[in-house]
Amino acid sequence: MLPVHPPTETLLPQSKQTMTDWASRVCAGGMLSCVVLLTGAVLLLYLLLAPVALWMQGVAGLQPSALAALISLLVGVGVLAVAHRYAKQDKPLVSMLLSTAIRVIPLFVIGLVVGLSEDKGPYLYFVGYLLCFYLVTLVIETFVSVRLAQSHSTATATTKETQR
Repeated sequence: MLPVHPPTETLLPQSKQTMTDWASRVCAGGMLSCVVLLTGAVLLLYLLLAPVALWMQGVAGLQPSALAALISLLVGVGVLAVAHRYAKQDKPLVSMLLSTAIRVIPLFVIGLVVGLSEDKGPYLYFVGYLLCFYLVTLVIETFVSVRLAQSHSTATATTKETQR
């Protein structure tokens, strides 16, 4: 006789529920817990990229990767600050537009500087590191922003129900 497994529909909500609980706990800690999550992810990526930077460029490769990590972290903190502020005001569209501008403007300026420079060689590794850090921080910022918007909209709906 073949073993009977529960249908996949019952397993999926449990895994989604676990992810939602974890995300709610991270976002419920406030701005500081979100910044700690972002900082941890950036440091982890830096630790993973540092050996690659050492192998490709030697000790001189650590500086552009550290600068890319710092830029991505500062931009990420700015995005999280905007997300926290406008999630409390229940304005997700404003949050999304300002967050996108904060993410894109530094990359645009850096791309413009690299594009206008005559010798692009020294900047190529830096741009590569910056893209790696940008993508990782983009995923975390988006995840946290969506969870913040969901948690604040749920809290607002609960408050409105109790007032009725």
